[in-house]
Amino acid sequence: MSAAALLMRAIAAVAFCAACALVLAFASPAHAKLATDDWLAGAHLFSRHENAAAFKDGNRGAYVQHLRTGITAGIVRNSYGRTSAYLGHTWHTADGRFALTAGAITGYPDSPVSPLLIPSMRLPLTRNLAARLSYLPKPPRYGASSAVHLSVETTWGR
Repeated sequence: MSAAALLMRAIAAVAFCAACALVLAFASPAHAKLATDDWLAGAHLFSRHENAAAFKDGNRGAYVQHLRTGITAGIVRNSYGRTSAYLGHTWHTADGRFALTAGAITGYPDSPVSPLLIPSMRLPLTRNLAARLSYLPKPPRYGASSAVHLSVETTWGR
């Protein structure tokens, strides 16, 4: 597949994820007011795999999360060098330090859409900036690897 075709797929995936997140955020009258301080944006930076020789660690991407509804959407270059789009829901502990994201992700060889279950820990850097360490569990298939992933994220008005 050409670079232009991959870019178009990536743009389409981000647009689709953003549209789904907005539709789900507006689905409930209780969540109809979407103030700017209700959003979190993050950048995927790097993963370290248990089986490092077989997988790519430079997993760059971006994500957004609506903090009141928990709707999370993003795009990332996965460990196979493919573009993955994901959509899910994130639950946070009361203090916001720990989170669990559950959803679906595309771009892996065994299935067009795979389940996603990612526990993570937020490490504050400044008032509105934090690092996030996530554990990517090993999928139940031969040759896969678990990983630890680093991202950075920011919120507005909090």
